[in-house]
Amino acid sequence: MAEQQGCLAIGGVMYMPHMIITGGDFNNPVVKGTMLEVLDIILGHLGYCYRIIGAANLSAGSKLPNNTWTGVLGHVLRQEMNMTALGLALTYQRAKDLDVSEYLYLEESSAAYKRPVLQPDVAGFLRPFTAYMWCSIWMTVIGVILSLALFRLGMLKILSRSNRQESDGFAVVRDETQGAFRNHLSDGFLVTLSSLFSQSLPRIPREDSTRVLTALWLVASLILGTVYRSNLKAMLILPRITIPFNNLEELADSEVPVWTSTDAWIHKASEKAPPSSALGRLSRLFNSVNGPTNVPWGVADLVRGKHAIAAPRTALVQILHETFSKTGRCANYIMSEGFLKPYILTLFFPKGSPLKAKIDPLPQIPVVVTRKPFTKVVIFRIIRLREFGLLDYIYKKGVVNATECLKPISSTQSKELRSLELGDFYGVFSVYAGGVLLAFMIFFVELMLGNHPDRR
Repeated sequence: MAEQQGCLAIGGVMYMPHMIITGGDFNNPVVKGTMLEVLDIILGHLGYCYRIIGAANLSAGSKLPNNTWTGVLGHVLRQEMNMTALGLALTYQRAKDLDVSEYLYLEESSAAYKRPVLQPDVAGFLRPFTAYMWCSIWMTVIGVILSLALFRLGMLKILSRSNRQESDGFAVVRDETQGAFRNHLSDGFLVTLSSLFSQSLPRIPREDSTRVLTALWLVASLILGTVYRSNLKAMLILPRITIPFNNLEELADSEVPVWTSTDAWIHKASEKAPPSSALGRLSRLFNSVNGPTNVPWGVADLVRGKHAIAAPRTALVQILHETFSKTGRCANYIMSEGFLKPYILTLFFPKGSPLKAKIDPLPQIPVVVTRKPFTKVVIFRIIRLREFGLLDYIYKKGVVNATECLKPISSTQSKELRSLELGDFYGVFSVYAGGVLLAFMIFFVELMLGNHPDRR
């Protein structure tokens, strides 16, 4: 069994935040990460010292057609390393050729991309009311118009009956009743829309019934207009936020390039998935097949917004933590729905390794709990490290600054102050331009019909 200077030689691989290799040579890499504290607990209790062997571009490893293994798992299988230094995804091939420990973490795959920014909403002037509310308002408008026309027409008929009994007023009534409904409908339309748009009434109703209906509509228009204007201010200041994708199906249907390590479990699963499935369609977006495969390059271009990254969720959370720690802002987001879940992360050993019997299960670890007026010794196994939440505590302590970036995007963006842009009024301008164009077309038709010989 390979050992260096009397210490265990364990294989390290870049797996944020559990293990981050930032430099050094293969035998003496510069390593940090949450897994170091876990190794100190486990191997320290067994009385082992250890040395991490590996490099930043060393992959976990995969099995080749000639039955040999690459990456850190190949070193472990050839007994050049005593064990892996961190938990790696358990697959059938890995479990068949290597010994595995009790699992450390449950993991899922996800994807991260550049965080969406505030954008002007062309349809912002429609947002103060819902679609159902808009339908209700315009149905009410139509009802008021028809009611005003019918009330006035009915009142005119009543007057015409009484006036027919008077010979001197018959000619006037006859003139008023010609095209009455169309004229009253036009008057009702102008009265209804004028009050709705806070304009002066073109004609004051003379009948008591239409005056009552118009007064009620004036009050309703005042309420609707006040509510609309107050909501419109808030809606223009808080425009829409468009998330490029939030699940695997949306990512697979997008045209966003996706980076992932070619030796990663996600890459292998996508290649073997049916081409028609969402996971199979994801493989066509991979840009790491013929490009750089080192993790720092992929992370750097993710922060720049050049591509998305498909990786274990814990690694993506580490990217959010690192970016926020350096810049104080959230440059990326993680889609809320994961995929390939759940899978487990375990330590790997060569077949027949005596370390497995010592570590899995780990001999009972005594923990001293002091409670006045006595001291009690609590005994638990390695499984309790996970079940008591100690492993999760160590992990979350290492990515504490990612908390702000994991909040829903709407709740964080709404706190930002933002000045209105010209794009916020494109919707209003388009409505005005459409009205001008419609008026011009009607005017043009009137000119054409007015110059026609038959019309003349």
